[in-house]
Amino acid sequence: MTDYKKEQKYNYQIERILLEDSKKRRISSMDYYSFLIVRVGNCIFHEAKENSEIRQCGPNDMILIKPQKSIQLYWKSPKHPVELFWIRYSKELLKDLSDESVDFQKSIEVVPFSCISVSTDGGTAAILKNLFTRLERADKTEFAEELFEKNMLSLMLIAILRACIREEFEQQKKGQRQFVLDDLFAYIHRHITEEITLEELEKVFFVSRYHICREFKKQTGQTVHSYITKNRLKMCKKYILEGLPITEVYKMVGFGGYNHFFRAFKKEFGITPKEYYKSHMKER
Repeated sequence: MTDYKKEQKYNYQIERILLEDSKKRRISSMDYYSFLIVRVGNCIFHEAKENSEIRQCGPNDMILIKPQKSIQLYWKSPKHPVELFWIRYSKELLKDLSDESVDFQKSIEVVPFSCISVSTDGGTAAILKNLFTRLERADKTEFAEELFEKNMLSLMLIAILRACIREEFEQQKKGQRQFVLDDLFAYIHRHITEEITLEELEKVFFVSRYHICREFKKQTGQTVHSYITKNRLKMCKKYILEGLPITEVYKMVGFGGYNHFFRAFKKEFGITPKEYYKSHMKER
């Protein structure tokens, strides 16, 4: 990995980095709102936490990282390096650049992810790269350079946020058009032992929770919550018959507490977990 140039001015930082020597790098936003623009190469990344979604990035794609978040970047090999433009805005600068009509920090916080990749069209990518290069070469001796610099920072933010809005709009259209229950079933079963909320499903599938609930109920006759509970209970029955402790089984399949598990089990099967275990032991 080679750092081409790194600067810090006022309340922002810019850095041009070349990823080549290794095959991975952790990037942390610290107290900044970070925007990475892929100039050359292809990579994948995920948020630096367990079970986070892996995303792909290529030339002209952009990665957004909110404050106090980190990502892990991977690329193929030193023979296939990745060059990135990295700009970081402080909260103070976002406030300074905002006015009565636009609050940049609130606008960024609306983006429903702590880390996300966004595709940009050729025109937007060219604007962002030109602005980045101009900021690199900022010269305090030029006439009205500070004002010019602030205007460039504002233009870059506007271009970034417009790209985010377009991406979200396209994803929502795609989600509404292509949303199928098979994908939802697959996701639920992959994460059945974890907490699954409608808010999470909304973010994963880029479809409103109301659309998910309506389509799910229409096609299955039951709610998402009911479907998840029933499948967890089926797993519980299997583990109970395998001789696993009942006090551990409910935790293994994702029930939040024993009382919730006990009530759901009795409501679904008409007997308690212990009675179920005893009745099947007698049959053996």
